[in-house]
Amino acid sequence: MNAWSEGKPKNSHFAVVALMADGRADATWNADPDDDKAGDRLGTVRLDGDCWINDRARICVR
Repeated sequence: MNAWSEGKPKNSHFAVVALMADGRADATWNADPDDDKAGDRLGTVRLDGDCWINDRARICVR
């Protein structure tokens, strides 16, 4: 995940985890580092400690 206050960092990837009403979460990311939207689906993820995970992805917050 990335955080920035102005512009987009060069050659960066970032992920978005969207919590759903039923308690699950859906994750997306920008597979192309030039994209400024996280439009590539990673699938449904579950919280495991500080990370949202599934068989394909591990998105950690530290």
